[in-house]
Amino acid sequence: MMFRYLSCNCCHLDGRPTEPITKISGVGFESNELDYEEFQANPSRRDILDLRFAETFYKTEGLEFHEFSVELDRSTGKKMGLAVRQDLALSMLQVMSVDEEEDTAVGDWNAAHPEDAVRVKDFICGVNGSMEMLEIIDECKSSQLLHVRVKRVIS
Repeated sequence: MMFRYLSCNCCHLDGRPTEPITKISGVGFESNELDYEEFQANPSRRDILDLRFAETFYKTEGLEFHEFSVELDRSTGKKMGLAVRQDLALSMLQVMSVDEEEDTAVGDWNAAHPEDAVRVKDFICGVNGSMEMLEIIDECKSSQLLHVRVKRVIS
C-alpha cells in the first residue's frame, strides 16, 4: 500500500517485507505537514492524502503524456531508488523522489540515459507487462531486470 509523501517497501527486495512505511523528508507542498498530521490522527481516511494531493498538484482532465521505456536492473540486488505513491485518479504510481546519490537501479539508468531519465512527477504505468498497480508493485519487489513504462505530463 502507498500513501502520499510516504515510502514503502515496494522499492526494496523481497527479503524485507516488514519494513515500515515512512514519511519521505523534504517531499511535498506547503500543506504536507497538515495532511500528514490529519492522516496520523485518522488513518482510515487515506483519501485525505490522495484527494488533497490531486486537487492541489494537478488536474487530470486534458493531461497529455509522453510515454517511454526504462530498464532498471535489480538482478544484482540493488534498491530501485524510487519512492512512489498511488495516484488513484490516474491508476498509476507517481514518482515522489528519485535516489541518485546511492548505488541504485534508477541511478544507473539515469546516468546512462539522461534524455530518458526518471524524474519526480513521472508516472509508472507498467512493469514487465503488468499494468495494474498491485501487479506493478509486486514486479518492482523482484530482483530482476524491470522493463518499466513511464509517462510524463507534457501539458
